[in-house]
This record gives sequence, C-alpha cells and structure tokens, in this order.
Amino acid sequence: MINQTVEWLRSHGYRIFSFDAAGWDTETDMHKDLAQGFGFPDQPYPNYDGLNDHLTDVALYQLCADATSAGTVMVISRFNVFVAQCGVFRSHILLDIFANAARMAMLVGHRMLCLLQSDDPDLAIGPVGASPVRWNVKESLLSVRHPE
Repeated sequence: MINQTVEWLRSHGYRIFSFDAAGWDTETDMHKDLAQGFGFPDQPYPNYDGLNDHLTDVALYQLCADATSAGTVMVISRFNVFVAQCGVFRSHILLDIFANAARMAMLVGHRMLCLLQSDDPDLAIGPVGASPVRWNVKESLLSVRHPE
C-alpha cells in the first residue's frame, strides 16, 4: 500500500527519499544510509545531533531540498527491523528528529513527510513529537492486518 502513496506523492511533485531499514543492523548503519540517501556531508562520527542539524538544513531548503517541489518525503520500509535491532527508544529518536524538522519546515512553507512501512502488523509506535503515529486508513483495523 505504501507504494501507491509514494507514487501519488511523486506524481504530485514531492521529492522522495527512500530507505530500507532491513539493512540497519546498528544506529551507525542507519546514519550512514540516511546521509548517503539525502546526500548529507560526510561526518567522521555520524550521530543524532548531526542528523538533527542536517534535517533542519533540509527543512530550511539549505540542503538537498527543492523549493520548487511540493515537498520532501522520507520513506522507510521495513521499519520494524530497525526497531527490533536497535530498540523502540532509538528508533523513536529518529522519528522525533524528523518531526521537529518537519515543524520547522512549516514555518517556511516546506512540506516534509515521513512514511513508515512495517512487515510487523503489530508494530506500535508511541506519539512522535506529541502526535500519535497511526496506521493508514485502509490498514487501521487489526482484522485487516490479520486477515485469518
């Protein structure tokens, strides 16, 4: 289902940055993949502070964002793998950093979205940036995610 949403966003002018969290065995893997995918400057020690700085630069159109696009979308497939490998707390930090950047982006008229895909139908993520994380409308009922 996420592919349909991504294609709709792409066809409406959004710039898409896609990542597969199945390869994120460590936080360092995650940082390196995001840096490469977004084209962030090299950091000798990638960390959450640097990610926060770079995503803030994206939000303010200072790094790899296009002001002529409809917005910027970070798509992470198999997010459940990263949660299992690095824990809910660490994966939540990533989402909070993105949410903070997205709020900043709104101040300059930049739409920033984060879409997560999970192979675990029971994955539950607490509120991000004081907002709940919800399943999409078509998959919000457990009976749809567990069709047996």
